[in-house]
Amino acid sequence: MSDAGTGLERRTIVFPWNSPGLGAANTGDVDRAVAAFQAYVRLALCCSPGQRAPACDRAHYLRERLTSGRAPDLEPAGRRLVERLGALLDTLSPAPPPGCVLRLLLHRYVREARRVEHGPAARDLAAPLVRLARAEFTAVRVVLAGAGAWEELGGLSAALRTRPFWDVRRLAAATLLRLAPDGYSLNALAPAGAGAPDDRIRAMVEASSRELALLGALG
Repeated sequence: MSDAGTGLERRTIVFPWNSPGLGAANTGDVDRAVAAFQAYVRLALCCSPGQRAPACDRAHYLRERLTSGRAPDLEPAGRRLVERLGALLDTLSPAPPPGCVLRLLLHRYVREARRVEHGPAARDLAAPLVRLARAEFTAVRVVLAGAGAWEELGGLSAALRTRPFWDVRRLAAATLLRLAPDGYSLNALAPAGAGAPDDRIRAMVEASSRELALLGALG
């Protein structure tokens, strides 16, 4: 499928819906990305319409990564496969705006919350998780305040005081996705001259993933 071994520069592709651990466990080469792309398109075909969105989101992301960049690291057969499956994917779900990974990151954010909730160390990590929830709230608060989402901010602030780490994460993710005008990005809500909200949320998710890995909270 790829031009491995030809001396061409090989890309590393990040799978943002997976936790990186303490290294780069959520990265892979082009061959892995092609295999995952095929799997997600097939999964989307088999899913009910209500369950199709996550598989389509991941497949769209992988197609974008596989068809962008300067290195021609797909052979003709691989390119044709991606094109044909990509055309099929477009009939199942419209492609998101280029570069949008907010939904994929928040999917990881919620999956990690579930792993912590059901992990054996959840009770022992109560105090570190409270500190981490507060740090995450600081980033989300800036985004919500910039969007003028005061009611949502109040609800999340109350949850931070009364609900466990995993519930606060679920509420934060649901709130952010609900506020995204197109369902994919929060950047349109940013005040003029402010930083991109998507970048702020991405930095928060990446930092929190690493902290959970350091705590041994992800199993």
